[in-house]
Amino acid sequence: MLGSLFESLNERSFVVIFLSDWVPSLITIVAGGVFASILLPIWQDKSAKSKALAGRRLDIAESVTKSFQKYIVSWRRLMDISKLEQKSGLSDEQKATKGELVASRNASRDALLESLAMTRIYFSTPCVTVVTSFVEWDEERASERLDQLPGISDWRIWEADVLRSIQREVAK
Repeated sequence: MLGSLFESLNERSFVVIFLSDWVPSLITIVAGGVFASILLPIWQDKSAKSKALAGRRLDIAESVTKSFQKYIVSWRRLMDISKLEQKSGLSDEQKATKGELVASRNASRDALLESLAMTRIYFSTPCVTVVTSFVEWDEERASERLDQLPGISDWRIWEADVLRSIQREVAK
């Protein structure tokens, strides 16, 4: 019955033109509208979140790099003045300098630990494990006397391990 209805229609009739030319276009428009109004914003949101996470990771990586450098330099300077103190004693001015170096080292350590703490939020478990291992190692060093501390090379090894772990994450 329906087939005979369509057979009786003229090729130039409104119904045939509507069904053959307009309906496919309308389906395309509706499908495009669904895509543009629902799926595209979801993809854009995921992309924006991914870019924000990558940017935040990069900021943390830069902060850790700078803080590590300051911390290690502070340790080296403090160790150098401690060696001088053991060798020949310190003048009053040098004692004041040593006090400033201790304060600088403490501030550098605080900044480094603050930056490293952010890795717990933005980085994966393997990276956080490396960071946690360094922090535990460093805390053990904090209770040692200056003449019992390992050389700066040990801090540099930890720096390389931590930064390598962070760099892997940033490069993803």
